[in-house]
Parts: sequence; structure tokens; C-alpha cells
Amino acid sequence: MKKYKNVAQLRKRVNQYFNKTDPEDITLTGLILHLGVVKQTFYNWLKDDNPDIRDIIAECQLRVEHSYEKKLKDKNCSGAVFALKNFGWSDSVTVKGDDEAPLQVAMTVEQLLASSDEVEAWYQ
Repeated sequence: MKKYKNVAQLRKRVNQYFNKTDPEDITLTGLILHLGVVKQTFYNWLKDDNPDIRDIIAECQLRVEHSYEKKLKDKNCSGAVFALKNFGWSDSVTVKGDDEAPLQVAMTVEQLLASSDEVEAWYQ
């Protein structure tokens, strides 16, 4: 953590990014650029020996992921879908049949969102 003298400095810089950036404009790359490090350093911090550093970086990832997740409500959310896939999200949905055996159903997030009214009707 050469760039920052201590965890408090890192936390302050992270908070500056999230406080000054419009929620619509929050991105992982924007955060990393604001921190003044390269992407690999950011990801190395996730494996740091110091749990405080790991927690700060994990929280950063979650806050960025949250900003993308909120964008799924927009009509044109393909950019958010792409970004969320890089966070480990998937397009596939597993549905269990009457015999409880999992059935693999391939569906894009867009298709799922478009059919959400139909899905809601199943649960009523």
C-alpha cells in the first residue's frame, strides 16, 4: 500500500470518490483512477494481509456493483449487464421441475426483465 501511508488515508480517498461522484457515473475504473493506482494494485488489495484494506476494497466493489445493478431498471441496460457479468453475474437461471430435478433455462437478463410480469403472476 505504498501509495497510502495508512488505511485511514485509503478510506478517506475512497469516500471522496463516492461522495463527489454522481451515482449514475460511478464505475470501477473511475474509482481506480481516482485512487491513483493501476487495476492490478486494486485487485491485489483484495488479497492483502490487512483485513481492513481487504474490507475497504470489497466494499468498494460492492458499491460499484450496486450502481450497475440499479441501472438494470433502465430500458437500455446492456452496459450494466456487461459490467455485472464481470462481477460474476450470469444470464442463466436454474428452474426446478416437478421432480425437483434442475432444468437449465438459458435466458438473457433482458428477457428475464421483459417477462417479469409473467414471473410475478406465478407467485400470486
